[in-house]
Amino acid sequence: MPKVRIVIQSRLTSSRLPAKALLPVAGMPAVVLCALRAANTGIETVVATSVDASDDLIAEALSGAGIVCYRGPLDDVLGRFQAATADLEPGSLVVRMTADNLFPDGLLVREMVDFLLAKRLKYLGPNDHRLPYGLSAEVFTVDVLREACRETAQPYDREHVTPWIRAKYGSAVFKTQRLDRDYSGFRCTMDTLEDYLKVVKVFDNVRDPIKASWVDLCAGLAALEDGSAFRLPRRKKGGFEYSELTLGTAQLGMEYGIANRYGKPTVEAAVEIIRRAIGSGLNSIDTARGYGEAELRIYEALKGENKGWIMVITKLDPLEGMERDSPLKSVCAAVDASVYRSCRDLGLRRLPGLLLHRWEHRYAFQG
Repeated sequence: MPKVRIVIQSRLTSSRLPAKALLPVAGMPAVVLCALRAANTGIETVVATSVDASDDLIAEALSGAGIVCYRGPLDDVLGRFQAATADLEPGSLVVRMTADNLFPDGLLVREMVDFLLAKRLKYLGPNDHRLPYGLSAEVFTVDVLREACRETAQPYDREHVTPWIRAKYGSAVFKTQRLDRDYSGFRCTMDTLEDYLKVVKVFDNVRDPIKASWVDLCAGLAALEDGSAFRLPRRKKGGFEYSELTLGTAQLGMEYGIANRYGKPTVEAAVEIIRRAIGSGLNSIDTARGYGEAELRIYEALKGENKGWIMVITKLDPLEGMERDSPLKSVCAAVDASVYRSCRDLGLRRLPGLLLHRWEHRYAFQG
């Protein structure tokens, strides 16, 4: 059995819910509870925060609780993870968690580690579509972590740790054996004050907040919300569960519609709309290059989350600058540019789906 180390990333400079790592849950700072739950089956656990002065309070809270804290770069979180695992032997396993997600525990980590080892994988993520939104842990070998640190200098990859690893090694499908129902319509992350208050209520209803299993917490979350919130129905197709409604984002990225009297919503309002829709069980989003800032706003709403269960379908640029007799080489270059820009703005290495913006393009430009 290889050595396993859980590394929890945390910082206070969250734009959506500042200082959430220190908000009290079950009588202790959230980051402390997160670490104690991760370690509740005896797996070594450390918290990786930054050297920025704003994170001194995190280090103090962890020290007071006897939890190991490593400090590294603020924005280069990938580099922070590499340094926090520099002493591990090749073949060791690293588990990535975030301090705003208090549901994962040692049982979930052990199940994922066992699955990864049985399948001889190098990376395993939380791609079980039955999990509530935000419940996340990732397991990977320290070798691929070091490979990613060597191979990518992209700011997005460095900030979010695993995009490069997922793109190369993340094809395996993991389904936990512990769930008896679908919790995908619920949220357990702490991105807003509303999220935080909900998480507090869930933990207030358990006898032991450190030892309570992640499955029991999911059940508690469902009991808290069942019947009190609208949930989108789902249907299965091609091995994937789709919400029966799709969120269109034209109005979120530009001043759209003949009856529009209020213009384009703010970034904050657009992000809130997207996140509330996801919180109601939506996992299908429609957008386009021609929708102004829509792709960028979707990225802001999904930033840092594992997007494997959310289907974002975008459309090709309308190609309004192309003439019907434009050289084929120019058309191909414009199409490539549209795809690359969508990947960049959505924060994705590949697009789950791409549509033509106009059906006439099916036959235009020599097809």
